[in-house]
Amino acid sequence: MKTQKTNSLLLIIGVLAFINFNVDAQVSNVSESNGIVFLNKNSASDVSGLKRGGYVGPHILGDTVTILMNVFESKYTYYVAGSGAYASDIKKVLKPNIYKSIKSINKFYEKGVKKNKIEDDVAKARMKDVLDIAIKLYGYETSALEGKLKDLKSANQKEAYLKKIVFNSK
Repeated sequence: MKTQKTNSLLLIIGVLAFINFNVDAQVSNVSESNGIVFLNKNSASDVSGLKRGGYVGPHILGDTVTILMNVFESKYTYYVAGSGAYASDIKKVLKPNIYKSIKSINKFYEKGVKKNKIEDDVAKARMKDVLDIAIKLYGYETSALEGKLKDLKSANQKEAYLKKIVFNSK
Protein backbone atom coordinates (compact mmCIF):
# COMPACT_ATOMS: atom_id res chain seq x y z
CA MET A 1 0.00 0.00 0.00
CA LYS A 2 2.85 2.37 0.90
CA THR A 3 4.57 1.69 -2.44
CA GLN A 4 1.36 2.48 -4.33
CA LYS A 5 1.05 5.84 -2.52
CA THR A 6 4.68 6.63 -3.32
CA ASN A 7 4.15 5.70 -6.98
CA SER A 8 1.03 7.87 -7.16
CA LEU A 9 2.86 10.80 -5.55
CA LEU A 10 5.76 10.50 -8.01
CA LEU A 11 3.35 10.38 -10.93
CA ILE A 12 1.51 13.50 -9.69
CA ILE A 13 4.80 15.36 -9.22
CA GLY A 14 5.90 14.36 -12.72
CA VAL A 15 2.63 15.48 -14.29
CA LEU A 16 2.67 18.82 -12.44
CA ALA A 17 6.29 19.45 -13.44
CA PHE A 18 5.48 18.58 -17.06
CA ILE A 19 2.46 20.91 -17.05
CA ASN A 20 4.59 23.68 -15.53
CA PHE A 21 7.26 22.95 -18.15
CA ASN A 22 4.77 23.45 -21.00
CA VAL A 23 2.76 26.37 -19.56
CA ASP A 24 5.69 28.73 -18.92
CA ALA A 25 7.15 28.38 -22.39
CA GLN A 26 7.55 31.26 -24.81
CA VAL A 27 6.61 30.72 -28.42
CA SER A 28 9.48 30.31 -30.87
CA ASN A 29 9.42 31.29 -34.52
CA VAL A 30 10.09 28.96 -37.40
CA SER A 31 10.87 31.13 -40.39
CA GLU A 32 11.21 29.12 -43.56
CA SER A 33 11.84 32.11 -45.85
CA ASN A 34 15.45 32.61 -44.79
CA GLY A 35 16.14 29.02 -43.74
CA ILE A 36 16.93 29.94 -40.14
CA VAL A 37 15.04 28.79 -37.04
CA PHE A 38 14.92 31.22 -34.10
CA LEU A 39 14.27 29.74 -30.66
CA ASN A 40 13.44 31.48 -27.39
CA LYS A 41 14.65 30.30 -24.00
CA ASN A 42 12.18 28.28 -21.95
CA SER A 43 11.79 29.68 -18.45
CA ALA A 44 10.20 26.50 -17.08
CA SER A 45 11.91 24.39 -14.47
CA ASP A 46 13.50 21.01 -14.96
CA VAL A 47 11.66 17.78 -14.10
CA SER A 48 13.19 17.14 -10.72
CA GLY A 49 12.92 14.40 -8.16
CA LEU A 50 12.53 11.65 -10.75
CA LYS A 51 15.06 9.04 -11.83
CA ARG A 52 16.81 10.29 -14.96
CA GLY A 53 17.85 8.19 -17.95
CA GLY A 54 21.39 7.58 -19.13
CA TYR A 55 23.35 6.16 -22.04
CA VAL A 56 24.88 2.78 -21.29
CA GLY A 57 28.02 1.41 -22.87
CA PRO A 58 30.74 2.76 -25.11
CA HIS A 59 29.66 4.44 -28.34
CA ILE A 60 31.13 3.31 -31.65
CA LEU A 61 32.18 6.94 -32.31
CA GLY A 62 34.29 7.21 -29.15
CA ASP A 63 34.35 8.64 -25.65
CA THR A 64 33.32 12.20 -26.52
CA VAL A 65 30.14 11.01 -28.20
CA THR A 66 29.51 8.55 -25.34
CA ILE A 67 29.68 11.39 -22.82
CA LEU A 68 27.41 13.62 -24.91
CA MET A 69 24.92 10.77 -25.42
CA ASN A 70 24.80 10.31 -21.66
CA VAL A 71 24.08 14.02 -21.12
CA PHE A 72 21.45 13.92 -23.87
CA GLU A 73 19.74 10.87 -22.38
CA SER A 74 19.79 12.32 -18.86
CA LYS A 75 18.12 15.53 -20.06
CA TYR A 76 15.47 14.00 -22.30
CA THR A 77 14.45 10.84 -20.43
CA TYR A 78 13.21 10.03 -16.96
CA TYR A 79 11.53 7.10 -15.28
CA VAL A 80 8.34 6.89 -13.24
CA ALA A 81 7.58 3.93 -11.05
CA GLY A 82 5.28 1.34 -12.54
CA SER A 83 2.51 -0.40 -10.69
CA GLY A 84 1.35 -3.96 -10.33
CA ALA A 85 2.79 -7.16 -8.94
CA TYR A 86 5.95 -7.07 -11.08
CA ALA A 87 6.28 -3.35 -11.49
CA SER A 88 9.11 -1.92 -13.52
CA ASP A 89 9.95 1.71 -14.13
CA ILE A 90 8.32 3.33 -17.16
CA LYS A 91 10.56 5.40 -19.44
CA LYS A 92 9.18 8.84 -20.33
CA VAL A 93 10.65 11.12 -22.97
CA LEU A 94 10.53 14.90 -22.95
CA LYS A 95 10.39 16.52 -26.39
CA PRO A 96 9.85 13.18 -28.15
CA ASN A 97 10.29 14.43 -31.73
CA ILE A 98 13.71 15.88 -30.94
CA TYR A 99 14.63 12.70 -29.08
CA LYS A 100 13.57 10.47 -31.98
CA SER A 101 15.37 12.69 -34.50
CA ILE A 102 18.65 12.53 -32.58
CA LYS A 103 18.29 8.78 -32.22
CA SER A 104 17.75 8.39 -35.99
CA ILE A 105 20.78 10.59 -36.77
CA ASN A 106 22.84 8.53 -34.31
CA LYS A 107 21.69 5.30 -35.96
CA PHE A 108 22.56 6.73 -39.40
CA TYR A 109 26.15 7.49 -38.32
CA GLU A 110 26.61 4.18 -36.50
CA LYS A 111 25.54 2.23 -39.60
CA GLY A 112 27.62 4.42 -41.88
CA VAL A 113 30.78 3.83 -39.84
CA LYS A 114 30.15 0.09 -39.50
CA LYS A 115 29.67 -0.28 -43.27
CA ASN A 116 32.64 2.04 -44.04
CA LYS A 117 30.40 4.51 -45.89
CA ILE A 118 31.34 7.39 -43.58
CA GLU A 119 34.79 8.13 -42.17
CA ASP A 120 35.08 7.88 -38.39
CA ASP A 121 36.38 11.42 -37.92
CA VAL A 122 33.61 12.95 -40.03
CA ALA A 123 30.91 10.97 -38.22
CA LYS A 124 32.35 11.87 -34.79
CA ALA A 125 32.48 15.59 -35.57
CA ARG A 126 28.99 15.70 -37.07
CA MET A 127 27.42 13.63 -34.29
CA LYS A 128 29.14 15.79 -31.67
CA ASP A 129 27.69 18.93 -33.31
CA VAL A 130 24.20 17.42 -33.41
CA LEU A 131 24.37 16.34 -29.77
CA ASP A 132 25.60 19.78 -28.70
CA ILE A 133 22.57 21.32 -30.41
CA ALA A 134 20.18 18.77 -28.88
CA ILE A 135 21.54 19.33 -25.39
CA LYS A 136 21.15 23.07 -25.79
CA LEU A 137 17.62 22.67 -27.22
CA TYR A 138 16.43 21.23 -23.93
CA GLY A 139 16.29 24.71 -22.39
CA TYR A 140 14.29 26.26 -25.23
CA GLU A 141 10.67 26.31 -26.40
CA THR A 142 10.66 23.86 -29.30
CA SER A 143 7.05 23.00 -30.16
CA ALA A 144 7.22 24.57 -33.64
CA LEU A 145 10.60 22.97 -34.30
CA GLU A 146 9.35 19.55 -33.16
CA GLY A 147 6.47 19.73 -35.63
CA LYS A 148 8.88 20.40 -38.48
CA LEU A 149 11.31 17.65 -37.37
CA LYS A 150 8.44 15.17 -37.32
CA ASP A 151 7.76 15.88 -41.02
CA LEU A 152 11.38 15.35 -42.10
CA LYS A 153 12.17 11.80 -43.17
CA SER A 154 15.91 11.33 -43.54
CA ALA A 155 18.64 11.76 -40.96
CA ASN A 156 20.46 14.17 -43.32
CA GLN A 157 17.39 16.42 -43.56
CA LYS A 158 17.00 16.41 -39.76
CA GLU A 159 20.66 17.20 -39.21
CA ALA A 160 20.62 20.06 -41.74
CA TYR A 161 17.49 21.50 -40.12
CA LEU A 162 18.98 21.33 -36.62
CA LYS A 163 22.11 23.14 -37.79
CA LYS A 164 19.98 26.10 -38.97
CA ILE A 165 18.91 26.91 -35.40
CA VAL A 166 19.77 30.27 -33.90
CA PHE A 167 19.40 30.40 -30.09
CA ASN A 168 18.03 33.60 -28.52
CA SER A 169 19.60 34.15 -25.10
CA LYS A 170 16.74 36.25 -23.68
